[in-house]
Amino acid sequence: MPELPPFVRDAVERSREALSRSEAEVPKHIRELYAEFNRCCDDWDWLESPRGRWVDYQLSWFEKHRGGW
Repeated sequence: MPELPPFVRDAVERSREALSRSEAEVPKHIRELYAEFNRCCDDWDWLESPRGRWVDYQLSWFEKHRGGW
């Protein structure tokens, strides 16, 4: 199997960092993540930060799976 290009390896590593979180970062209600995203979505640095990517991942997952909620 060929080795992945460096930019792909870097992106994978960043996505792993974005998903690592502590209990303190997980809000009790999804609306708190929506509020954080809405406050920060104009800040490109935040969107590309591990926290921004993690919040985006959580909201994307929620939107995809909320059909029965």
